[in-house]
Amino acid sequence: MKNAFSICVGLYGLLFFAWCIGAGNPFFYFFYEALPGQSLYLLAKCFGFLAICSLLVQIAIGIASATRILRESKVYHAVNALLSVGFATLHVLSFLVGASIRSDKPAWEVVIPQFTDYYHSMLGLGIVAFVLLLMMFALGALLRRRLQQSSLVRLLHYASPLVMIFATVHSFSIGSETRTVGYIVVFGCLILAILTILVFGLLSRTRPIQFSR
Repeated sequence: MKNAFSICVGLYGLLFFAWCIGAGNPFFYFFYEALPGQSLYLLAKCFGFLAICSLLVQIAIGIASATRILRESKVYHAVNALLSVGFATLHVLSFLVGASIRSDKPAWEVVIPQFTDYYHSMLGLGIVAFVLLLMMFALGALLRRRLQQSSLVRLLHYASPLVMIFATVHSFSIGSETRTVGYIVVFGCLILAILTILVFGLLSRTRPIQFSR
């Protein structure tokens, strides 16, 4: 458990460093005068970037588990799932509080899906992805630990492609960072790692045919 947590902390520390390089000095908005809530908008972007990366990492862990490349995959899966939910929750809360400060009133409309126009539709997809992620995490933990229903847990995970699709569309449609060259390189490296694990896993499961004499 400690090893998995240390590896995840190191990985997301590197991803945070990559985000800082792309976003510039993140402490600028905290020490100098800026628009109300701007620092929280910046935090929302950071947590959103880490959240979408954590979903890609979760896919890599799942493939490594299915192909039996990664030992103790359940531990890595659980730790990274917890971090994914944490990043996504902080992303939503930071954006909600920042929007509320900016408008001088609770901005509940940003967390209620509204498909009235392009921006709100893409924002709504992000909220739907967040709710599905929370349901998968909470119900998955409950079913596995309390009810010992592993088959239902696997069935519940069929919603994970929807989470990934909705989160990706949300991120690349209205997220400013995801469309820059630096972040596209990061996402490309994560996707390349996923494909590498998949190919290596498939090759490792392939055994030469043994002919009897």
